[in-house]
Amino acid sequence: MSEFTPEQKEKYKDFTEDQMNEIKNGFENGLSEEQIDVYAKPEFNSKQMEELKDGLERGLSIEQVSSYANPKFNDIQMHRIGEGYRAGLSDEQIGMYAKPDFDQWQMHEIENGLINSLSMEQVSVYAKPEFNSKQMEELKDVLRSGLSIEQVIMLCAKPELDNVQMWEIRNGLEYGLSMEQIAVYAKPEFNTGQMNVIVSGFINNLSMEQVSLYAKPEIDSHRMEVIKNGLQRGLSMEQINPYINPEFSDVQVEEIGIALNRDYSIEKINMFAKPELSEDLIHEIKDGFEEGFSAEQVSMYAKPEFDSYQMGVIRNGFENGLSMEQVDVYAKPEFNINQMVVIVNGFKNGLSMEQVSVYAKPEFNESQMREIRMGFENSLSMKQVGMFAKPEFNDEQMAEIRKGFGNGLSMEQVSVYAKPEFSRAQMNAIYIGLIEGFSMEQVGMYAKPEFSNTQMRIIQHGISVGLSPEQVSVYAKFFRLQSMMG
Repeated sequence: MSEFTPEQKEKYKDFTEDQMNEIKNGFENGLSEEQIDVYAKPEFNSKQMEELKDGLERGLSIEQVSSYANPKFNDIQMHRIGEGYRAGLSDEQIGMYAKPDFDQWQMHEIENGLINSLSMEQVSVYAKPEFNSKQMEELKDVLRSGLSIEQVIMLCAKPELDNVQMWEIRNGLEYGLSMEQIAVYAKPEFNTGQMNVIVSGFINNLSMEQVSLYAKPEIDSHRMEVIKNGLQRGLSMEQINPYINPEFSDVQVEEIGIALNRDYSIEKINMFAKPELSEDLIHEIKDGFEEGFSAEQVSMYAKPEFDSYQMGVIRNGFENGLSMEQVDVYAKPEFNINQMVVIVNGFKNGLSMEQVSVYAKPEFNESQMREIRMGFENSLSMKQVGMFAKPEFNDEQMAEIRKGFGNGLSMEQVSVYAKPEFSRAQMNAIYIGLIEGFSMEQVGMYAKPEFSNTQMRIIQHGISVGLSPEQVSVYAKFFRLQSMMG
């Protein structure tokens, strides 16, 4: 058809160019004027006209196309309805979804159910605008699995369930769960993660009573998993109860779950299943078990009062073969990491419990401890070490006293300068005199706290060049007077 007749031009004068093209195409493709009148209406846009025309051209009757020739349907909805007729659905069946309330995706799911042998009664379960297309798809698949309409309505035909929740319900059916079991979790208040753990419990042969212990919306999926794993291992609810304490963080719950999966004993799990323990502390305890430590060994450091560094030193002791008794000497919160290390090194270097106990005291800092330890390691006797193993000596003073014994001075000689009131430099001046062979009487002339180390050395020099005690005393008195006058 190249041109419209004058009558047709008058008839179609109110149509746009795009609409006129669809009318013209209909005539050119052999449609009758009666057929074209079905869609040649100004209220249809060109896309809607095209869909209606396409239906007529593909063999649908005027009555069929007229059923969806409604401007409330967009062109895609029209296409969907036309596809239903072409698939052989009846007017009654198509009437289930030929409604503007359904979008094209919802229409497709309703149509698909009918085409795939679901009855109209079955499809009516989900052919409702309140279900989106994803939900419709799940309900359609559940109905096709053989569940009765009553069962589907009772379990999952609920708009408040999303499609993934519906899938979890269907998943239970595929695993052969009973209606009673599925009813435990077929509730919108459970998220998909929770549903999955509940299904897993039934699949792993937990009883209804056992699953009901954790099938509660207020218990998150992490905690559910922990409870489920514990029940599968044969734990009683009394044993599991502590692990579902809401005071546990998600990380803590996850660590407990990992431990259950690795077949940790209840004794071991109870050592770190405590809300007051930090995540770092829990890792330290578990690392100890992973390295083969016994529960008794781990209990030495599995305490919140220890920081991670202190725990590391305690573990290091066991790794180096120290006994429980030896580790117990320093596994105390009052020792900092450096003090602990000095104590550990004492045992590693072969010192006895008695020797280490001399310096394993909080009142000694690590430098003081180290000097005492070195005394024993240099074969000094308990009595000799006892001369300087006192908190009132700093580590430098201790070193001077230790040096005296190490170089052969007697207890009597060392006692001359082993006094807290002497500084390290003063002690050294006295020590040099004794090493150089000065008598106790000679050393006694300058071994006085009021003399500085420089003054001591001047007096010492006088003695070494042969001055008599009377001569030395002349300027020693001057030094004393000078010291008193400030």
